[in-house]
Amino acid sequence: MGSVPLPVAQSGSTRERLTAFGHLLVPLNGSQLAERAISVAAALAEREGLALELISIVSRRDQRDDRKAYLEIVKATLPFRPISSSVIVSTHAPSAIAAECDEDTMPVMATSGHIYRHDRYVGSAAETVVRASGRPVMLVGAKCDVDHALDVDRVVVPTDGSKKSEEAIPLGLAWARRLGVPLWLVAVIKPDAVVSMRRAVRDDPQSSESSHLRNLAKMITDADDVQIEWEVLHDDNPADAIAGSAIPNSLVVMTTHGRTGLRRIALGSVATRLVRKATRPVIVFRPSGLVDD
Repeated sequence: MGSVPLPVAQSGSTRERLTAFGHLLVPLNGSQLAERAISVAAALAEREGLALELISIVSRRDQRDDRKAYLEIVKATLPFRPISSSVIVSTHAPSAIAAECDEDTMPVMATSGHIYRHDRYVGSAAETVVRASGRPVMLVGAKCDVDHALDVDRVVVPTDGSKKSEEAIPLGLAWARRLGVPLWLVAVIKPDAVVSMRRAVRDDPQSSESSHLRNLAKMITDADDVQIEWEVLHDDNPADAIAGSAIPNSLVVMTTHGRTGLRRIALGSVATRLVRKATRPVIVFRPSGLVDD
């Protein structure tokens, strides 16, 4: 591992689009799982002076009153004020949630982290909101310590070497600044790829493996008050490797897919598994120009 002071400025418009938010949106469906996001969002709202809104989606109009009453009960249990709430009638909850997200909004969602689940506001619903909203989404997994969600030692940005995965860096940098902690860039290389890389590079192979991350650190020159660190991990399972290094006190910030860059870096699609393992929230967003498979 190496570290440098932050040295090629990021695009201001990109940074502002990703990092600017004054409104936290927490989707609830009456389940205890969904409610795990409330305390995380409330703590962030209170700390940063943000607006907090609870939202619930029902499929029929005759369900609105009961759901409104439920949201009022939830609001009454929270010390944080003010809190707004709304109930929307829709047959597709994830799309309705995404439609409520403007450029000032960051959704905060509890999720089981199971990509094929369809429990309205968990699992695949979170994935849909990330894809459709165009906004960073803070995901609170089953193992997240909701009482200490903002107590972090560093912000971790996984990268696979693609431009898409690297779009998370300005957002990760902003969160590192916000929380007053270092930014840690990490890549995972499969062991068999390491062998082929070292055969191809005769001069200082370890330096070659980390050169891309080191170059990324050198490109960041607009925030010399934040410390940058980087590390290359060797593992067949990127999620396990990143989670093992990031847990317990790291906030992970990443794009949902970054598939087109250095193929030897085995990031792949690890966000779902990271959310399942993480003891802190995971912030994910869909990179620009990504085309669905």
